[in-house]
Amino acid sequence: MTTPTLAQAIPVLREVLCDDKGYTTEKLIEIICDRFESTEVEKEQMSESKKYNTPIAVWVATATLHRKHGNDGPFETRQIKDMVVQQGIFDATIDTVISNICTHCVAGSPASSPSSSIQCKLHRVGRGLYRLWRKGDYVHPHRERGLNVPNLHELPPEYRQLLEWYDNIYCDKKQE
Repeated sequence: MTTPTLAQAIPVLREVLCDDKGYTTEKLIEIICDRFESTEVEKEQMSESKKYNTPIAVWVATATLHRKHGNDGPFETRQIKDMVVQQGIFDATIDTVISNICTHCVAGSPASSPSSSIQCKLHRVGRGLYRLWRKGDYVHPHRERGLNVPNLHELPPEYRQLLEWYDNIYCDKKQE
């Protein structure tokens, strides 16, 4: 049997979490792998996979969409959310992903609190439409020092080339 997909694992997680026994991440992985009869190697790979914070997952998903569609954008909230879920590199609820797409990562939105990590990863083009932020886009005064790209070491290795693409191709594209 293979490692379960997120779609297969979610019902198992819901069932286990409804028991509210305070399971550790490792215990949840063990339960899921046992349920899907995963091999020891697959269990090890699943437990070793690192999850990244939601703003990084949102940036990676949006950059991936831009590359997939030849830099074209903007993208609907749903498209970005679906890509975040498909990539499976985040460790948050879907509601958290959506709030990051619609508010927390949007350079033009007021920052929710001065003490929180300030993000400038997306530019809102219209209602429910977003693209990656780039120099020249509006930034709310509270977000002027916000992070617009992840640091190289924060990215999963398979997505690190996105930083070079962002700097050399995406940001060089003329403003829309």
